Amino acid sequence: MDFEIGAGQVKAMLKRGDKFTLLDVREPWEWEKSSIAGCKQIPMNDVPARAHQELNPDDHIVVLCHHGVRSLSDQLAAATGIRESKVRAWRD
Repeated sequence: MDFEIGAGQVKAMLKRGDKFTLLDVREPWEWEKSSIAGCKQIPMNDVPARAHQELNPDDHIVVLCHHGVRSLSDQLAAATGIRESKVRAWRD
C-alpha cells in the first residue's frame, strides 16, 4: 500500500465507490469551513484516544488535513497502529 496519495486519486476512489475510510483529522472549526461528505472526523489530538474505538485497523484508512502536515505525522501511525494513506493536498 502506498503511504502517500494525491487528492485526485482519492477523488477517483470516491467516484468508483472503493471501500475505504476517509479520516479528517482537522479541528472542528476547520470542518465548518469545508468538509467532504462521508468522511470520519476526529481531530488529530483526539485520534490516540478514539482511534481504536471508532476505526477498524484492517480497513484502508485515508487521512487528510488542511495542508498535509497532520496527515503525514508519524505520531498518527505510532499512536494508533493503523496503516493509512495520507492525502498530499486536497483542492475542490
